[in-house]
Amino acid sequence: MAATKRSASSTVIGAVEGFAAAARQIKPHYKLDAGAHRYFEGIIAARETATWTAHDIAIATQLAAFMNQLQRIGEEIEADGLTVENHRGTTVANPLLAASMGVASTVQSLTRTLGLSAPQRDLSSPAQGKKNAADAKARAAIERAEATSLL
Repeated sequence: MAATKRSASSTVIGAVEGFAAAARQIKPHYKLDAGAHRYFEGIIAARETATWTAHDIAIATQLAAFMNQLQRIGEEIEADGLTVENHRGTTVANPLLAASMGVASTVQSLTRTLGLSAPQRDLSSPAQGKKNAADAKARAAIERAEATSLL
């Protein structure tokens, strides 16, 4: 796969490209409910806007849906408890525990696929730190401009 050549964020062209990318509204691949949409926004914000491909967005949409599902399962487990009575009256482990582990595994796998785990994001790299900071600065400037009706 050929890598996309990006301009350095310290150049004028790089700054313009960064602002244009940050202004790009990335929408989910399919409709999500409000809870999953909040996860989707967080997932998208975890990487530079310019790096998202259509395939990545489809995976991010799935990841958001699974994260929301994991939260719902967790809430049910909290309400029902770790053990439940089966149809014979025997106390058994809540079947949602197994479902929770399966969904959590899927979330972890999709997170790695998107390169969102901490080691994959190379958060300690000075160059990546500068790119992330420039992207965050561009997003903040756009949000301020939108709030003051300049855009």
